[in-house]
Amino acid sequence: MLTGVTHNNRMLASTVPRPSDTMHPHRYTEARILGYRLDRIEHARDQTLRYEVCSREDGSLIAQFGNRSEAEKFIVLRELRTVAMRPRHPAY
Repeated sequence: MLTGVTHNNRMLASTVPRPSDTMHPHRYTEARILGYRLDRIEHARDQTLRYEVCSREDGSLIAQFGNRSEAEKFIVLRELRTVAMRPRHPAY
């Protein structure tokens, strides 16, 4: 976030970050894959800490990964397991 500076009764944006902005990780939604939300968590600018996969039902955290490809693979394999467990009814 930017801090405000007043000049002639006008609010001007300052580029100096607040200390709280650098202390807390930032969450960015990268993608929605098969209904799951994939978030990138950064601690500082351009420093990715982890990727989180959130549930499609209620948005709760399901898993965390070190890189995006692992998180995407987890989502696809989770859905494939769900499909594989369904009862199969042959078409006659």
